[in-house]
Amino acid sequence: MYTKIMPKAILFLTAVLISMAITCTTASAADDEITLNLPEKVLAETLTKLLPMEFPADSSSLKGKIIIKKVSDVQLLDQHLRCRLHLIGDQLKVLTELAGNSISLNVGTIELDFTAKARLRFDPESQTLYVTPVVDEINNKQDAAGGDIGQTLLALFNGQEFPISMRDLDPIVTRAGTKTVTIDTWIADIQAYPQRLQLSLKPRITASSSGS
Repeated sequence: MYTKIMPKAILFLTAVLISMAITCTTASAADDEITLNLPEKVLAETLTKLLPMEFPADSSSLKGKIIIKKVSDVQLLDQHLRCRLHLIGDQLKVLTELAGNSISLNVGTIELDFTAKARLRFDPESQTLYVTPVVDEINNKQDAAGGDIGQTLLALFNGQEFPISMRDLDPIVTRAGTKTVTIDTWIADIQAYPQRLQLSLKPRITASSSGS
C-alpha cells in the first residue's frame, strides 16, 4: 500500500545526510556513532520540496488515491512530529453492499485540512521508521471533515502505523589522489526532540586505491 512513498522517504533522508554532514555533524567517540541533528526549519523545508506525496487509499469501504499537497506549521517535539496537512482524496470510490451485491459509488475528489501529531518509532533491526499520526484538529470547520467520506479517509491516517524503509541509503564517497574512501552508514536510531531530529549512524569505512 505504501510503496510509492518509499523513494521519497529515501530521498529525504539522503538529503538530510548530505546537508547535515556539512553543517551539523558530531562524532561520538564512546561508541563510534555519528550523530546528525536536523533543525526543525530544515526538516520543514525538505518536506516542502518533496511534495506532493501520493499513495493509494485502500480499505474495505474506500478506494482511490490520497495526495498530501501541503505540509506547514512543522514542529518537532519529544518523540513526536506535529504539523498541518492539506490532503486531497482523488478518484474516490465508496464500496458498499446492497441485497448481497457489491456496489462501487464514485464520489470524485474531496479536500481536507487538519493538524496531526505523529509519534515516531525507529526499528534498527529492520531499518524502518514507523510514523503513527493522530488527528488533533480539523481546520476546515465549514466542511467539517468532508462528511462520512472524509471521516473514512481520515481513519486511514488516524492511529495507523505507517512504515518507511530506510535501507537504501547511498554511501558517501570521497576521492583524494589515487585513494577512494567510501563511508557506508547503518542507522542505529532516530529520535525526535524539541526543534530537532537526531539521527545516530554507525559508519563502516573502506578505502581502495586506483594504483599509480
